Amino acid sequence: MFTLGGITITVLILRFIIFEFQESPTFLLYRGKDRQAFESLQYIARYNKRKCHLTSEAFASLTDEIPPADSESRPLLASRELQTQATFLEKAKLELQRYKALFSSFDMVRLVVLVYIIYGFDFWAFNIAGSFLPIILQRKGTKLGLSLKETYRSYIYIYILGIPGVLAGSLIYGRRRVALVVSSVLFGACLFAFTAVSSQTSYVSISALV
Repeated sequence: MFTLGGITITVLILRFIIFEFQESPTFLLYRGKDRQAFESLQYIARYNKRKCHLTSEAFASLTDEIPPADSESRPLLASRELQTQATFLEKAKLELQRYKALFSSFDMVRLVVLVYIIYGFDFWAFNIAGSFLPIILQRKGTKLGLSLKETYRSYIYIYILGIPGVLAGSLIYGRRRVALVVSSVLFGACLFAFTAVSSQTSYVSISALV
């Protein structure tokens, strides 16, 4: 447990020292923070070894003039202007008004409810796995005649494969709908197969495949 805690703290420190995440330029523009949005775009371009052709002068020359046909952009610019000039209460009221779009039609309500349900189950599953997986591994290892040291060494072997797993996930991102369906089916199959584990090799292999 001390080792797992040390790894977690190390990753937390690396998160703030090595990885520098930027806020979404779209979000910053909506908030009226043009300078920060420009800096975010510049950083993203440098990170990807590309040249950002947008300049600070171009940002400064932006106006709120919209063609009559572009009616969809009017609420965005109106709320953007309000973000830069409004009081705290006015901003809070604006934020609450944005949620009306989530319940504007039957299709939107159905989508919102389904998304909340899916994320709720995802949250519960993640917490249950994080809380009980070490216990399950220990009990399963004991049943196979493995020592506690061997059990947690297998635990490390299993999670090392999470690295190529993430890389594989980035490669199939373009077909993420199919990937989600296939991976869910395979995940369920692996869980059923895990109940039939009879050796350390199969125990590690199936867990690593998950």
